[in-house]
Amino acid sequence: MRATRKAGFLFRVALASPHRGPNDRKVFRSAARNYQRYSALAREASSRGDMVAIENFYQHAEHYFRVMRTASGSDE
Repeated sequence: MRATRKAGFLFRVALASPHRGPNDRKVFRSAARNYQRYSALAREASSRGDMVAIENFYQHAEHYFRVMRTASGSDE
């Protein structure tokens, strides 16, 4: 795996890695880590009173929450 920097964000570029499906444990761990990250960023934005950032970070956190739910098999 190679990391490249673009627009201030770190993007990971997989080199010759197979597609990982929604039931893969690695996807679940990454989604959980990103969910925690964006939730923490939303709490931080809340302490600053930045409503736009709060909404943005909570939407990202919700996305990763849904990915975790899909990966765990509870699609209710």
